[in-house]
Amino acid sequence: MQIRAKIKNRIHYKLDRGDINVKTLTYKYLETVKEKTIMIDQLYRLLKEINGKIKEVEKEIEREYSNNEYSKIIDTIPGIIKYGSLLLSIEIGDINRFRNSKKLASYAGLVPREYQSGTREWKGHITKGRK
Repeated sequence: MQIRAKIKNRIHYKLDRGDINVKTLTYKYLETVKEKTIMIDQLYRLLKEINGKIKEVEKEIEREYSNNEYSKIIDTIPGIIKYGSLLLSIEIGDINRFRNSKKLASYAGLVPREYQSGTREWKGHITKGRK
């Protein structure tokens, strides 16, 4: 998605440098302007190709999501989207392989690190991911 934004920004830049002011970038407008420069034409084709690839991946994610029973269960958690629920279900696999929720949390790296030395105990950041 970042690549697509960079390409759109590059097209805007090229159009502005050619004294063509564009308020909103639309594909219909680009069709009429793309002959002005070879660079815009190449960027335009690249943008269309990236959009096509993104749609293919989104369809594949949707297909995988609909075939994964755990994804649908995880998706009921507020704040989790289809992509996230699919990712979690693939990462976790069969939930029955964990004896309890603590084992699952430990596997996922969502528990704080613990350091102990004699009578001293210190808890750090979670073992995986962001703080």
